[in-house]
Parts: sequence; structure tokens; C-alpha cells
Amino acid sequence: MVNRAFTVRSLTWMEPLVDEVADTLAAALPNDEVVDIMEAVTIPLPVWAIMRILGLDDKYRDDLRRWSDSSNASLGGKLTADRWIETERDVLEYQQVICRELDDRREHPRDDLLSTLVQAEPGETPLTNAELVWLVRELIVAGNETTIRALADIILNLDTMPGVWDRLRDDEQFRRGVVEEGIRLAAPVMGLWRKATCDTEIGGVMIPADSTLFLAFSSANRDDSVFEDPDAFDPLRQNVREHLAFGHGIHVCVGAGLARIEAMSALRALADNVSALEVVDRDALRYGPSYGLRGLMGLPVRVRRR
Repeated sequence: MVNRAFTVRSLTWMEPLVDEVADTLAAALPNDEVVDIMEAVTIPLPVWAIMRILGLDDKYRDDLRRWSDSSNASLGGKLTADRWIETERDVLEYQQVICRELDDRREHPRDDLLSTLVQAEPGETPLTNAELVWLVRELIVAGNETTIRALADIILNLDTMPGVWDRLRDDEQFRRGVVEEGIRLAAPVMGLWRKATCDTEIGGVMIPADSTLFLAFSSANRDDSVFEDPDAFDPLRQNVREHLAFGHGIHVCVGAGLARIEAMSALRALADNVSALEVVDRDALRYGPSYGLRGLMGLPVRVRRR
């Protein structure tokens, strides 16, 4: 059911809308001032996109980001008792809102993902509300957290390439390479848990059937037997798309196409509006404490408009 909403054909209608929002955000950047580019661009763009796909009203924009943050809060540093209580309240609020939205779609279907999820096709077993609430939360987290982090890391890497924003504006193929290479290096989802379906051996280590494994996508993406000079940011490498940032096979991320659309739109809009985004005090940058979702906590840049 989810896959139907994320096919290339289904996402075609989203691309011009994502472009419009990216243009608006980029045009609002002030000249010769320092801004947190995450707050200004990389956070609002994917949050808006996943809201439109789900069919949520714009009034939930700030709430959606808060719900996502609280859902991930335990994947990192220790939380205070007050923060634990706050996250549980946020999650409860999310559950109540989504249950109301799901009930509404059953009575009044729309052209959105929530309506698709509540209306099973012939031969499919309808999902329960509990299953749907969990699934939508996973989509919200996956639909904005990964793109937010990947875009910020891409902008950070571009800071080391003088004149790159001119090329990004004029060369779509180069822009695609930047997106893929940035996603490879950023690996915003560090890895995921999997279960071995049979006895196997990896690197001389025996893995018994039913063993729980953590597949480190971030490590695979820097495999020097696959990528030459794997720690270098090289958008022109020939195998730039051979990374595992979106997983592989039946477990490949259903939102990979949307993530690529968002990243391409953001870079195009920024390149149309700025000649440079100069990172301020690189040594002061900090990454979040999560072991599962890797990303900057902020990215101050000085904007040089065209």
C-alpha cells in the first residue's frame, strides 16, 4: 500500500510543488548575513513535502517536526525525566491527531497517502488503527529526518569547493552527482537491525540463523574496495550511485525517490539565488548524539546572494 504512493509516477505531481517551496525558501535568504541554513531551508522543505503526501493540514507543520523529534529522542543521549514526559505527551498528541485524520479519510477519502492506507485493495487485509498510527509515524520520521540531515551535510561539503554554486546552477548532471555523493557520505541512517534467515559466514565470522544484526550502511558506503578514496567528497566518481544509504533489495527505502527530488530541488533553488554559502566556524559544528540517525544540530552559514 505504501509503495503505491511512492512510485515515480505517483511522485510526478510532487516535483513542481517541491520546486515552488524550495524557490520560496531560497529567495527569502538575506544577503551577507549569517543564518542557520537548516532552520531556513533543510528542515522546512522535507517537513512540508511529507505533510502534503500524507494530506495533513499546514497547521500541523510545527507539530509534525516536534512529533518527529520526540519519536527519535531516545535514540541517543540520556533523557531527563522531564524530557521523557514531554516526549510521551508529544507521541500521545500525535496518536490522537492521526487517529482523527484516519477516521476522516475512511468517511471522506482524498487524493493522499492517508486515504490510500485506510482503503485496502481486493485481497489485502486492512491495517488496524494501531498499525496505521505506527506506520505513519515511521513515514513522518523517515520522510523528513533523513533529508534534513543529508542536505545539511551536502551544503557543508560544498563549502570546500570554490565556485561550486555556479556549476550547480548550470549543470543538472553535476547536481545529481552532488546529491548521490552527499547521501553516500552523510549516510543519515547509520544502519538498521536485521535478522539472519539462515546460518552464514561473513568475514570469517559465523552468524547463526535468527541472529540479530546491525547493518552499518555508513561503513558500507566507505568501503575502499568499492569506492576509490572513499572519505573524499567526489561528485564525479563513476559509481556515485552504488551506495547503500537507502538500503537495498526488498528493504530499499520507499521514499528514496522523494528524497532525491527534495535534494535536487533544494540545490537548484539555492544555486539560482546564491553564489556561496560560507560555513561559519566549522570547528564549532556539532552532530546529534543518536547512534541511528546521524546529522548536524545546526549549520550557520554566511549567505552571498547573486
